[in-house]
Amino acid sequence: MKKIMLLSFTDKGRALEKEIEQIIQMHKDWGYEIFEKEPMAAKKLVELNFHKVEAIVFIGATGIAVRYIAPYLVSKDVDPAVIVIDEGKKHIISLLSGHLGGANELTVNMSEALGAEPVITTATDVNGKFAVDVWTKKNNCFIEDISKIKLISSKILKDEKVGLYSDFEIKGQLPKEVVRVDGIESASDLDVGIVLSLDSSKKVFKENLRAVPKILVIGAGCRKGKAAADFEAFLLETLAEEKLSLKGAVLLASIDLKKDEECFLKFSEKYGIEFRTYDAEALKALEGDFTKSAFVSSITGVDNVCERSAFLGSDKGQIIMRKKSRDGMTLAFGIKNWEAKI
Repeated sequence: MKKIMLLSFTDKGRALEKEIEQIIQMHKDWGYEIFEKEPMAAKKLVELNFHKVEAIVFIGATGIAVRYIAPYLVSKDVDPAVIVIDEGKKHIISLLSGHLGGANELTVNMSEALGAEPVITTATDVNGKFAVDVWTKKNNCFIEDISKIKLISSKILKDEKVGLYSDFEIKGQLPKEVVRVDGIESASDLDVGIVLSLDSSKKVFKENLRAVPKILVIGAGCRKGKAAADFEAFLLETLAEEKLSLKGAVLLASIDLKKDEECFLKFSEKYGIEFRTYDAEALKALEGDFTKSAFVSSITGVDNVCERSAFLGSDKGQIIMRKKSRDGMTLAFGIKNWEAKI
């Protein structure tokens, strides 16, 4: 659940804050939970927690919100959503991180709940146009270079065509400004486009907004006590060889015998990728064609750790790289079943 911090400055504002707390708790589908604040001044709370929460709601004047958040702004892909609500519940303003941070969506949802008027100023929303950053976020994709968002949006706002290349199925009707292509040749007359792929180096257009779906699962095994640096190097080099972006990784998976293995834990912490383990029975119960090893079976009780972990971690999706070994370490890659939706 995403954490949302509410800030108010008057008795009337604090009463509205309590009302909003109840609304957030009622609407669990919004994906937010209330951030429990320490008893201190609002300005200090913003300073300490600006990048520890996913959303901030100011109840009061827009000017106060702007002054409080200004010193801590970084970029649209890391800053939290910020919205402002006036004490009279007349207007709710999407102030910061409207698309990637979700401020626009939160503004609309909160406006419906409070009976207020939403104020949204992002150009694609105002003009009813396709917003690539909203689309990629809803499809759980990572944008490699957020500066390319402006190029795509600028074209679309001028009613010019942008391309779309995808290694995956896309369901739904594309907006008229977006043209689907199947490779470099068919994209020759399009200078800007979206590339939906696990390969973050793929170039189809002159200017490429590369969107990486977060569906990659890393299955791993290792000899006890492997150095974290060795495992990291092996994994990063293998990803590069396979032309797979680490930004697409959502899970590092192994057998529960390895739940305290330092090289896995350190990699998980460093790159912010969940580390999950499964018991031998769960891995053994999987049906499929896996690379078998009598030695691995004698140690772990299951004939293969990395492939089976990748398969189970991907919700029985697809193995895209079978077992690869190096110096007492093994890797396999799986992907979740996934399609992009318009």
